[in-house]
Amino acid sequence: MRAEREYSVEEISRLTGLDPETIREYIRKGRIKAEYLGSAFDENYRVRESSLLADGEMRELILAVRTGERREVAGEGETEAASLIELVDR
Repeated sequence: MRAEREYSVEEISRLTGLDPETIREYIRKGRIKAEYLGSAFDENYRVRESSLLADGEMRELILAVRTGERREVAGEGETEAASLIELVDR
């Protein structure tokens, strides 16, 4: 069994097309569960795949990326998207 992948706010932003501040707001409000790794000067969160996919909107945005409805995932995002897409397909 593989270890569950964790994503940064910036990675989630690339995967979903949402602004990073929107994602941080979702985390602060408890809509997306995340581990806080930051300090008083830097909000640094890590979100597990299962937490990300538990939110219906996030799941739909990731599926939209998969089908090309929102945008193409390029560069570093390809690996992250592939991992999330495998979970969405299950």
